[in-house]
Amino acid sequence: MDILIVSSKANSNEIINKTFGVLDMEVELDILNENNLKTFTFDKTYDTVLINDKYFLEFDYQTKAFVFSHLLKNDIPTLVILEDQSRVDVFCGLNLLDYFFYPVDWQRVQLRLKHTGPRKVKTIQNRENVVTDKFVIKSKNEVNLIDYNDIIFFEKDGKKLYVHLEKDTLTVKESLKLLMTRVPNKFIRVHNSYVVNTDYISKIREVGNRSYEIEFEKFDKIALMSRYRSDALLKEFYRVGNNKTVREKSV
Repeated sequence: MDILIVSSKANSNEIINKTFGVLDMEVELDILNENNLKTFTFDKTYDTVLINDKYFLEFDYQTKAFVFSHLLKNDIPTLVILEDQSRVDVFCGLNLLDYFFYPVDWQRVQLRLKHTGPRKVKTIQNRENVVTDKFVIKSKNEVNLIDYNDIIFFEKDGKKLYVHLEKDTLTVKESLKLLMTRVPNKFIRVHNSYVVNTDYISKIREVGNRSYEIEFEKFDKIALMSRYRSDALLKEFYRVGNNKTVREKSV
């Protein structure tokens, strides 16, 4: 089981001693701390990430965006230790399994880690190996094979998943978590309810409270981007200036 700990060097040792030191499980640990901020690279996808927010706050904006981008793209199960309870909403856009407040109940952390096993889908970075160029929608009387290049965005509403095409909208029952294991990398989850095809994006507009509306080329419907997912995604995929509108893709 591969686990990443995001914390200071000293506190990482405390986390290791009070959790993995007493757990009967095989783990491979990596540490992201103040000593390796500039050299750390995500060369693998982790089964779980444990973040100590007290020290994560001290990271610069670029490092925070770097970490969040990787967690978002790969939907990595995340555990967070919080000193400030109000900061839990910062991590709600991630695949947040659990959070713990100071003073930490280490036995609870141990139990949560023990029940967090490797995921069936290990990585999404390598999903090109398993996806096809068609999205399959089955109904009682027919099977629709939709070219991914024709899909503008996906929208989740309750149990229904809407597939928005230029001249049609189809419906299927599927979770966004499962969907993200199937789609090509140009599809990005920008909200709890939206996955968009970046090839179609024409404009991203800030609408308040660090929330955004996404407009598409020759298409009148919009998608939403949540403030939890905006920083990392905008930084990675677009050049963001001082204007409220983002138009230019990064290279």
